[in-house]
Amino acid sequence: MQDHRETIKVEKPTIMAERISVQHSIKAKKAHSNGNLMARAK
Repeated sequence: MQDHRETIKVEKPTIMAERISVQHSIKAKKAHSNGNLMARAK
């Protein structure tokens, strides 16, 4: 049982990190596309 608890402790932070990285990449893509649109408008 102890081993099982340890794996849960390790997995949770990685899941949170993955979610944050996904959100960050989505924001970066949106900002990049917005930058391209602004450049084209000029």
